[in-house]
Amino acid sequence: MSSIELKSWHKSNIVGINGQGKSMLFRYLVKKFLEVGIRVILYDSEKQYEAFTHPSLVVYSPQNPGDLDEFDKVCLKAYNMGRVLLAVESIDFYASPKMNLSPGLKKIVHWGRMRGVGMLTTSRRPADVHKDICGLANNWFLFHLYIDNDVKWLKKFVGDLAETLKDLPEYEFIHWTRGKATRHNPIPLEEAEF
Repeated sequence: MSSIELKSWHKSNIVGINGQGKSMLFRYLVKKFLEVGIRVILYDSEKQYEAFTHPSLVVYSPQNPGDLDEFDKVCLKAYNMGRVLLAVESIDFYASPKMNLSPGLKKIVHWGRMRGVGMLTTSRRPADVHKDICGLANNWFLFHLYIDNDVKWLKKFVGDLAETLKDLPEYEFIHWTRGKATRHNPIPLEEAEF
């Protein structure tokens, strides 16, 4: 995993079916971003990260998970801060293909690089994520997917590599960036702990 380049302004998507290790990789990457000195705002809709502490980590637990206005306020705060990573599990709740991106999220997705602002997201179904988030991703972390529609949709972004996801063993994943794919073993639990 040391070959993965971590930049605050990168947009990175983690996708795959339930129970394959997306949250473990998400925690691992948040930890790695923090270790290289990048501030992280973690949008904790499911209140599973409240115990995580680090001087450069802000865990935001929304009053109303799924509320787009509350989410957008955090996006705008991240954008205005600069040089920060917004980490969001289940981004499809806030940016589905049928939604317009909220103003703050749109700023991060389209202009965040200029301010050093990026995103780390997860989703189970890549086809359920807004195309701008997918189309502008620097990194894809791909776990097992078997639904033909998801594989076909993902091929638009990562090419024929998507076909191999149907046969990917449990907890293994492929990191795709700039047309290069690297296969990785599962993340050990202790490496994802804070």
